[in-house]
Amino acid sequence: MPVDAMQVWSELADECSEAKHYYVGKDIGKDAILERGAADFDQKCFPDDKHEGEHYRTDYYVSRDGYMNMHIEQNLVALRHCFKGGIPQPVLFVDFGCGPMTSGLALAEVLSGRVAGYKRQVAYFGVDASRNMVNKAKIINKKHALFAPELFAVKQRRQFNPQEIPDFFPKPRIAVLCLSFVLARNTLQTDIPQNESVRTSAVNWKEHVARETQCRETRIIYLNPVGFGHANWQRFFRPVFLNETPTGGLTYTENIKLKGIPVEYRAGYKRRIALGMIRGTRK
Repeated sequence: MPVDAMQVWSELADECSEAKHYYVGKDIGKDAILERGAADFDQKCFPDDKHEGEHYRTDYYVSRDGYMNMHIEQNLVALRHCFKGGIPQPVLFVDFGCGPMTSGLALAEVLSGRVAGYKRQVAYFGVDASRNMVNKAKIINKKHALFAPELFAVKQRRQFNPQEIPDFFPKPRIAVLCLSFVLARNTLQTDIPQNESVRTSAVNWKEHVARETQCRETRIIYLNPVGFGHANWQRFFRPVFLNETPTGGLTYTENIKLKGIPVEYRAGYKRRIALGMIRGTRK
C-alpha cells in the first residue's frame, strides 16, 4: 500500500501540539524559534525556563505551525522530478541534513507507489547535526515503518562518512545523495566550520560511489527556496562533480540545471522552489 506522507505528517503534527502551545503562550514568532530552519535544535529558546522541553524546537518544526508540511510537499515535487523513468534497484538514499526524516517521508511516498516491495529495495541513511532531530527520525520510522528496520540508520553527524553506512545494507545499483535545504545560506553562515564539512561530504560521496563498482548510477539532488541564493551549491558541490577529474568510471552531467519548479500546496497557495540534480553514470 503506497505511503501518504502528508497523512503521516498530520498524525505527527498532532503529537507535537504541546510544543506549539508552549511557544504560542510565550508570544514568540516562528522565525525566532526556527530561524528559517537554521536554529540549533538541541538548544532551548529560553534556557532558564524549566517548562520548555529540550526537544520543543524540533517538535515545533514538525507541528502545524512549523515547516515540515511545506518541506514534505516541496520534496514530493522534487523527488518525482528526479525519479522519472526507471529506477535501478537496490537503492541507497543518503539524506544529508535529514532533520526528522522530512525527505524520507517524501521518498517513501514516491517509491512505494513505483517500486514493488520497496521496503526490501530501499536503504535509508540520514545524517544531521542535531541530536533531537536524529531521535525524532528514529521515532517516526519505528512508529510508521516507512523503511525496514534493517535498511534504516540515522547518525548525529556534521558530515557524511561512507564508512558509517551499515555493512548489512545491500550493495546499491543507484545511490542518491539528497541535499534538501541543508545548503541554505543562513544555515552555513551560523556555523562556519560546517562549510568545510559540506565540501568534505561532497568529496566523500564521490569517492564512495567510485569504489562501489556495482553502483551503476548516482544522483545528487539539490533543493532550496527560490530567491535565497545558491552560492553554496555552486561552491561546494558543482565543482567537485563537474569540474574535477572523473573517478571510478563515472561520468557526471548536470541532469537538471538549477531551475524554479512550481509547487501547489494543499493549503491552496503556489510557490516555486529551486531544484538541481547532478547525475553520474558508469558505463
